[in-house]
Amino acid sequence: MPANRRSLAITNNYGQRLREIERRLVLEGQRNWRMNNNFDDEYAVWLEAVIPAVVAAQGLMVRLTSAYLGAFESSERGRVVPPPRIETERFVGVDRNGVSLRESWTSPPIKAKVAIAEGKTIPEASVIGYETSANLIRLDSYASARNAMADHMRNSEVIVGYRRVEGDEPTCGGCLAAIDNEVLSPTEDFATHPGCDCTAEPVYGDVDDLFRHPTGQEIYSRMTAQEKIEAVGLEASQLLDSDTIKLSELLEIPASQAQKTFLQQAPVKDLI
Repeated sequence: MPANRRSLAITNNYGQRLREIERRLVLEGQRNWRMNNNFDDEYAVWLEAVIPAVVAAQGLMVRLTSAYLGAFESSERGRVVPPPRIETERFVGVDRNGVSLRESWTSPPIKAKVAIAEGKTIPEASVIGYETSANLIRLDSYASARNAMADHMRNSEVIVGYRRVEGDEPTCGGCLAAIDNEVLSPTEDFATHPGCDCTAEPVYGDVDDLFRHPTGQEIYSRMTAQEKIEAVGLEASQLLDSDTIKLSELLEIPASQAQKTFLQQAPVKDLI
């Protein structure tokens, strides 16, 4: 709950800028996708074309994060606060876990070949490979901004936590359920998933909370019937609208340590 409405707009604009970059990257990946025969060699060519674009985008996202932090704190305090110095090189060229993109991005051709072994056609397998690669782009481009933000918050003497803020188009019920205005500790990982465009908004311990972004429940309540179906699926929307389940029940974070930062929408079969 920022101290003024300008701060709300600054956060929303930051989120929109990140989403625009991510979407352009996904389109770039699609334009360069050519897996039609020799998956390994063709994927290597794809990596050579796409990774430099991802690295450049990661650098831009980190710089936007620094600019956002300076602008947001300035708005909150009513005086100019310079953007923090962020070591950009720590967050570019690597995935969400800090592993080199070239070392980490190995799964698309593997999944395509598994699909072939399971009886899929080459075009079908190619689509599976591309969808896997697109998810890597989504996760690891955003990770540069999110990891830079998390690092700054954990080392800040004035930030006491953060709130999850919605994107333009909530992508799942898990995200909607997680947007509850709760103040999370700076040490708590920001759970996400491919295509998630939620952002973290810092909370300062010495600034009054006067205005707030809408909660996931408020966002859902304002949606049309079709928007609800697109966001959470037909079955889940029917259960929510009939009060059979609560929105909070759609939030699921796998218990696996390896996936502890992965957020997803709970399957309907587990809720009824």
